[in-house]
Amino acid sequence: MKLFSSTSFLALIWALTLSAQASSHPNCPSARTIQQASLNPTWIENIAFRQPNGGILFGLDLLNQATARLLYEIPDVTAVFGMLGIADDVFAVVTSTFSTTTIIATEGSFSLWKVDLKNGKSGNGGASDVSKIPDIPEAMFINSVAKAEFHHSSACAVTEHNDQLATVLIANSLLGVVWKVDINTGEYEKVIYLPAVNIDNKHMYVF
Repeated sequence: MKLFSSTSFLALIWALTLSAQASSHPNCPSARTIQQASLNPTWIENIAFRQPNGGILFGLDLLNQATARLLYEIPDVTAVFGMLGIADDVFAVVTSTFSTTTIIATEGSFSLWKVDLKNGKSGNGGASDVSKIPDIPEAMFINSVAKAEFHHSSACAVTEHNDQLATVLIANSLLGVVWKVDINTGEYEKVIYLPAVNIDNKHMYVF
């Protein structure tokens, strides 16, 4: 799966949002296409902001590479799901082997990676350090990644002295589970389980 960088991609989403309001708000900017995928169907899943330049990081399967720069191709996976900035220009990224035809991920294929874009090396397409944090083989459909905002006096520290986020939460949509992952050690555990929104309930999922 490939990660791309674009400083204008988010403008497409913003422009499309504005276009829906144009008829009732004539002073709104007109909509225009900023970036167009070369093949369809194309599935864009999650975006993240780069700091301090404000660029947009996103992952998808098919894209016209003439308008985007490849940052890194994570080996042996076909999909990038949630992304979260955990420090300046450092991201936690969920990956798996996923079929857009069956909408099913290969069992045992979910992992969380750390992608460091500081002082990027040309040989890595812009990523200076990419490493797997943990495999989470029991996961079925990991999606969103969020900061774990624990109180500093609790047993779970939020940050370290290097200002890098130590703990993230990730949603396992089909299991009704939220995992807590320590970015530095790779240790993870189930912190929330909601039976009402697991795979047995066909109408409610955790995203």
